[in-house]
Amino acid sequence: MPAANTQNKKVDAGLDPQYTDELILGYATPLGGAWSFEIWGMVRDSGDIMEDVSADGLGNGPFRIAQLPDAYRQYEAVTVEVARAPRGSFMNLALAGSYTWSELTGNWDIDFGGNSPFYNSSFIQDGPGVLITDNRDGLLRGDRTHVAKVFATIEPLPRWTVGSYVRFQSGGAWEARGVPSPLVSSASHFRYLEQAGSRRMEDWLNVNLLSSYSFDLGVVELELEATMTNVFDEQVELAVDDRLILGRSIDTPNPTFNPAFGTATELSAPRAIVLSAIVRR
Repeated sequence: MPAANTQNKKVDAGLDPQYTDELILGYATPLGGAWSFEIWGMVRDSGDIMEDVSADGLGNGPFRIAQLPDAYRQYEAVTVEVARAPRGSFMNLALAGSYTWSELTGNWDIDFGGNSPFYNSSFIQDGPGVLITDNRDGLLRGDRTHVAKVFATIEPLPRWTVGSYVRFQSGGAWEARGVPSPLVSSASHFRYLEQAGSRRMEDWLNVNLLSSYSFDLGVVELELEATMTNVFDEQVELAVDDRLILGRSIDTPNPTFNPAFGTATELSAPRAIVLSAIVRR
């Protein structure tokens, strides 16, 4: 027999259209010579969110499409950027540096990976343990509070280019999870056992270097390039095992705790060196 939340669903009458509003304000100005400055802010709100919900709020059908009261997602960000265009002085220095402060909050967390059912037809609000009021209001998985980037290139000699790309970002937000109550059909760990975004993965500083030289061979131009990524070979966690309680034992007196809780399940790529040759006519 199919699960109640997979059957045909009726749509409540009088639903407001789901929306995403975005406001961007900024200012940019040259600083004289080759330099420029820019600052801008963004607010992006999503609301009037629709989801499939159970008839009794306990995971029992028939399910219907309804508006979730007080469900929302909000992204706020402020970015400052300084840039320099190469103008034939100081080894043709080109530089772009930026810093972004941002916050991604909400209680409608659709960042739940490849095993999600459908957009606007997820496990959220299917029953106890996965209601938007069940610890879901907080920082969402895509939140990165601080992101700073610097990209620079110089030409020490004609035809020789040296460059670097440096990026720092805060670790991702996450929280301990468990399996919803037996009334919810999904057996995945979608139940928030603490407020959304209560924990952080480690920060990540990534440095890449590049050097290239072009040879004029008359008929063609040959460019030899060497790139080193993740110069300091930082193996930073990009995802962790968030399952604090295994199985459905969360609702029993003696739950089974996950010994691997909090350990990395995905790491940043190790240091790599790429050599390439490019021929141009």
